[in-house]
Parts: sequence; structure tokens; C-alpha cells
Amino acid sequence: TLEISLTNHTGTHIDLPAHFDATGKTLTDYPSGFWFAEKIECLFMDVDKTFFPGELIDSINIEQLIRNNINCDTEVILLKTGFCKKREFEIYWKEPPGIDPNLPDFLRETFPRLKFFGMDLISVSSFANREAGRQAHKAFLKHSSPILPIEDMNLCRLPETLSNMLVA
Repeated sequence: TLEISLTNHTGTHIDLPAHFDATGKTLTDYPSGFWFAEKIECLFMDVDKTFFPGELIDSINIEQLIRNNINCDTEVILLKTGFCKKREFEIYWKEPPGIDPNLPDFLRETFPRLKFFGMDLISVSSFANREAGRQAHKAFLKHSSPILPIEDMNLCRLPETLSNMLVA
């Protein structure tokens, strides 16, 4: 016999509305074309220089990165915080920054076609601030036009010198 045990955050994954709402959409509720995107933007933020463990990334932080240079037709935003460098250490899951619950509304207003918000953080939720994390998940997912978080992306190899990328 073999017993295998994994945490519920093992590798890159997309949260769906049903994750926080029993009546929310599941994977099969989306048409196949939904999963494709052409307008992808990347934001680069060095959380080691600007954030304390468990601190929340909010719309002010993101607005400073955007500087009105991102196309409002953007469908996918990837946020590289640099925290991916800590994937092999306890701090990665125990003290990562989280996402402020007000950020999804700011993203919806700024990018009406946004479908995905990917990040190199283990979750939208910081272990150090679980209630804000639950609220942030709901803000992303419980809406007529949800923005699906892509969590636990390893963006370490994503170069910060790509011509269409923004760096702060």
C-alpha cells in the first residue's frame, strides 16, 4: 500500500468561482475559447524592497506599475513579484504578500476584458492575513465577470527585459 498526501496548493492552478461559491462556475461551464488570450501584459514588482511579510498588494501598488501604458483590452496580467525565488523555503507559503480585496474591482474598472490575473505567489491569500485573503478570493470570483486568479506560478525565468513589459 502507498499513501500520498499533498497540500491543496501544489503547483500552478486557476481558482474558479465554485471555489468560494457552491453555485459558481466550474471548469466545464466555460467555453473552450475562453481559455485563450492574445493580449497579455506583465508587471514586475520587487516585493523584497517594498513589502513586509504578509503585507497586501493593493490597487495603489498596481497603479504605480501600470502608469497608463497597458492596453485597456488586456485579457491576462501576470504579476512577477520576485517571490518565486523563495519557492523552496518556508517563507514562500508562510509569509508571502497577499492581494488586497479591493484590487479586483480596480482591475475590472481599468481592464474590462481581463479574464486572468496570474502571480508568482502561492495564493491570493497570505497565510498571515487569512480573512483579507478570503475577501480577495470572493472579490475576484463572485462577480458577473470574474477574474480568475492563476496562483503559484513560477515566473522566475520570465525575463524583465521583454519589449512589451512594464518594470517598476
